[in-house]
Amino acid sequence: ETTYLPLVITEVFPDPASPQLDSNDEFIEIYNPNDTAVNLKDYVLQTGSNFRYSYTLGDTPLGSYSYLAIASSVSNISLANSGSGVRLLDPNGAISYEVASYGNAEEGQSWMQDETGWHWTTTPTPGAANILSVAAAKNSSSSSTSTSKSTTKKSSSSSSSAKAPTSTKSTNSSDDTTDSQEESTSSAWKPQYWLIVPITALVLGYVVYEYRQEISRIFKKIKRQFAKKKNMAINEDDNYT
Repeated sequence: ETTYLPLVITEVFPDPASPQLDSNDEFIEIYNPNDTAVNLKDYVLQTGSNFRYSYTLGDTPLGSYSYLAIASSVSNISLANSGSGVRLLDPNGAISYEVASYGNAEEGQSWMQDETGWHWTTTPTPGAANILSVAAAKNSSSSSTSTSKSTTKKSSSSSSSAKAPTSTKSTNSSDDTTDSQEESTSSAWKPQYWLIVPITALVLGYVVYEYRQEISRIFKKIKRQFAKKKNMAINEDDNYT
């Protein structure tokens, strides 16, 4: 059995943006990482969730460290926008390289491989070294988001200015509530004069009850003295008569 050199799939372009067409411009890129050229005759490309679509390559040499993009217009195999597995079989039927499903395709972007793994890039490079443009796209998006945020902040600022009267009103209402609470608290601590009479009566009642015997003795003493003075006054009247 013949031994075949391993080849690598380095880029998949599943969803070309208009005016490109899926039927013409989708592509799968093969890379030869070997020191010698490889003839691609009888290598097979397969796609689909169960790899039911296949294309057998013809007598095509691929130089050392070279790329070859096979377009859908040539292979007639499709790459689903919702995700598809992609693999390359050598002429013996052994898997030379397999790409896991890329998930939902990004329109106009290709699914590419570099030394850190697989990424979406906004710069498809059929038949050439890959260019990772994801970071640039994110920066652009971030800039756009930043602009959007900046606009939102300005809008928010305008909205805040427009709502200033309402805000001020809300503040005054808060002050009124505070004043009302202070007045309520103040009035709660004001002397309640109407309570003085019953409290005084209670105190006097308690004093009278507590010292009732002493008060009784004092009253008896006063009564005796009053009676004594009265008797003396009567005796004096009798003597005078």
